[in-house]
Amino acid sequence: MVGDLALAIDPRFPNLRSDVVRGFLTAPETVVAVVIDGELSLTLRPRPRHAIAAVRLSGRLDGKNRGGDDVEGPGTWVILIEPELHLGPAPNIVVPDIAGWRRERFASDALDDEAQGRRYLLLDTHEGDETMRAPPFEDVEIPLATLWRL
Repeated sequence: MVGDLALAIDPRFPNLRSDVVRGFLTAPETVVAVVIDGELSLTLRPRPRHAIAAVRLSGRLDGKNRGGDDVEGPGTWVILIEPELHLGPAPNIVVPDIAGWRRERFASDALDDEAQGRRYLLLDTHEGDETMRAPPFEDVEIPLATLWRL
């Protein structure tokens, strides 16, 4: 069976080919390794402009989540930059720029290396200079052009 050798290499990837698992696990730190439909893809780490945009966007979302920049509190959302997500049974392994979970749906062990078997849902993507109102933050209008400029 295709996944038998992969399972021996790492039990988290029973449905992937062994060469894909090996390539994913040994990818250099200078690249982002993703697996889509069973195929490994390596891309260079994001450039500084990309990182700045991700920080700005997460700051806006987290600031709104906590009730403003000066308000401390638990918020209702957990926002992470570039988390590695394993989606579906194969799995597809992706690293989105930003991901968010409602706090009550964010597993207490989700930040541990042992957390496995979680399922995530892609709601939407946004790009270019559009102004977005993305669920579940429809009340936060974010002009994407402000995220791209230094």
